[in-house]
Amino acid sequence: MTERASSDYQRRDVAKMVKSKTDWDPALLAYAKAVALMKDPKKKNQKTDPTSWTFQANTHGVPGGVPSNAPEEWGQCPHGSPLFLPWHRAYVWYFERIVRKVINEELKISGQQNWALPYWNYAHVQSGDKPPEYVGSKAWRQLPLAFRQEKLPDGVTDNPLRYPHRSIGDGAIPYLNVNPYAAMSESSFDGFSPSLESTPHNKVHTRVGNGQGMGSVPHAALDPVFWLHHANIDRLWYAWLRTHSNPAGRTWPKTRPGSTKRYCFRDEKGTQIVLGDKPLFDAPAFDYCYESLSDGTGTAPTKQVREVVSTVSVPAGDPLVARGGQTPLGAVPVRIEPTPVPDAGDALAPTLTADAGGAGQVVLTVRGVRAEKAPGVTYGVYLGAREDHDEDLDPYGPHFVGDLDFFGASGADAHHQHDGNAGDGRTFTFDITDTLRTLRQTGLWSGEGVPPVSVAPIPNESAPGSDRAQPPLPVADAAPQFAELTISTN
Repeated sequence: MTERASSDYQRRDVAKMVKSKTDWDPALLAYAKAVALMKDPKKKNQKTDPTSWTFQANTHGVPGGVPSNAPEEWGQCPHGSPLFLPWHRAYVWYFERIVRKVINEELKISGQQNWALPYWNYAHVQSGDKPPEYVGSKAWRQLPLAFRQEKLPDGVTDNPLRYPHRSIGDGAIPYLNVNPYAAMSESSFDGFSPSLESTPHNKVHTRVGNGQGMGSVPHAALDPVFWLHHANIDRLWYAWLRTHSNPAGRTWPKTRPGSTKRYCFRDEKGTQIVLGDKPLFDAPAFDYCYESLSDGTGTAPTKQVREVVSTVSVPAGDPLVARGGQTPLGAVPVRIEPTPVPDAGDALAPTLTADAGGAGQVVLTVRGVRAEKAPGVTYGVYLGAREDHDEDLDPYGPHFVGDLDFFGASGADAHHQHDGNAGDGRTFTFDITDTLRTLRQTGLWSGEGVPPVSVAPIPNESAPGSDRAQPPLPVADAAPQFAELTISTN
């Protein structure tokens, strides 16, 4: 698919569409009014009308599981799959067409014939802002103002863009959770897609919502900000395509994995659109463009986190150390002294040679990552952090390995299985070779044995203009945990 230089339908940065609580861009106000109408059960049957809010949200996932008599469209999102990006592109596009029709033909709002869905540009960096935290750009990482207000600009009408099941409050998402640099640096689609799905996609879901909102696959699309988040994910794909290409020759499968149901949508007329056997990247013919394909597309981190995200399993040798059994996580750091595997010896030494050209890599794997409820935070994984030294638990510091998110791994997701994700939790794999070398070379680790591993919540950041107390995180009774931690060489 080639980039469109212009279009009748331009998706705009939502941050530029709200000047104050009483001054919204007309297109954003039109979206709010369309959301209200689509949610109104007196106007639209939420179970049978394809243009209703619930029907559209249930196309992504159904809270409690998909009923046996549900429409074919419900509960079909393919996360953890090469179909992730093309499916969501089509999903958002048909939703956008439905909203445009509601605005123009049902609400009859003038001047919105070319209405298009805004996008949430959370990785925007202001000129002169300093890495790695980019403190001056926090406002872009807050939930957009229009989605936090209790009332519409008239000061009377309840705001339909405000959703009760959020955990972010007025806080800002840490920049490391929205920075798409790693994904944008991938050279192939099969590397780009899972990397973008991990960061920023999964991280933003985890940060924004609880188990009845963005933090849960079956509930996520009920939140009006979901659509702006996915418009931005789609924009980043368009930006990547300026210098890369989609694979050739791929087509939509006739049916969904393990099912006789097809990948299909409903358009603004309620007509069913079936994707099976059509070209994966060329159908339908999309008719929109973005305000910018360069802003918010990532900055090189001061330390490159190397999460190994792939659609295939990561090869690894026998583990050198392991920690088995359920390990609960909470509001305070958990320190883990991995148990050496018998006869493992000092197997790290050949890999961690003095020069960075040592052969092989050291891999840290965390398996069975899950929670009873979406916790509302990600958890940082650190190597060699000293006990009772909070300054070592800095996600921008030398001990940081990567972070764990829980999107698709909470109790609410039990009835909605991601492709490639086991029912007993998710697996995260990190290349820690360079981290270990750096810790040894800087004297933060002696180089003997294996340094301890710490896992601690990364809080949302305070942000300017916050007018509400931040909710306690992780969410009460979330019960985040993991089942196994191993360190291996390969």
